[in-house]
Amino acid sequence: MQMQRRAHRNPLSNFWRWLPLGLVAACAGVDTPQDPSGGPSRAGGNTTAASSEQIERACHELHTAPPHQWRQRIPAVHDAGSSAEPFLIRELQDNPAAPGAQASLATLGRIGGEDSVELCRQLVIERGPLAIEAALALGDLPSSEDDPALRQCVADRHGDASLRTAAACSLARHGS
Repeated sequence: MQMQRRAHRNPLSNFWRWLPLGLVAACAGVDTPQDPSGGPSRAGGNTTAASSEQIERACHELHTAPPHQWRQRIPAVHDAGSSAEPFLIRELQDNPAAPGAQASLATLGRIGGEDSVELCRQLVIERGPLAIEAALALGDLPSSEDDPALRQCVADRHGDASLRTAAACSLARHGS
C-alpha cells in the first residue's frame, strides 16, 4: 500500500518543499567574483579563449541539461561571460520549457546586461512558469534597480506568493 502512494505522488511536491529554502538562499545572495573596482564581476572569465561555437554549444548544453547536470554545465557558460548572453536569450526564447531553463535564467542574472533585463521583465509580467527565476535574476542584474515589473508583482495581492517573495527579494537586493 505504501508503494502505491509514492507512485501516485505529485511530482511537484518536492519542488514546493524546497522552494522556500531556495528563495531564502537567493535573497541572501551568493558571493560573486569581484572586479578590481570593487563591484561584482559582470564579465565572467576569459572570453577570448572560447570561440562563439564553443560558447553556443555550452549554452545549449546547459539549457537542455537536467537539473542534476547544471552544476557541471554552469561554469562553462559563466566563464564565457557576457559573450554567452545572446545565446542564452535565444535558447530561452526558442525553448522556454527546456529542463535547463531555470539554470539559463540564473546564469543570465550573473552575466547578463540590458537584453537580459528586458527578457526577465517580460517573463515576470507574463507570470509564466519561469517568472520566479526571472524575478530572482532581476535581483542580480545591474540595471534592474527599482524595476516596475517587480513592484507590480509585489503589489499584486492575489498573485503567487512565491513569485511575490522572489520579486521582494530582488528589490531588497537593490536596496528598494
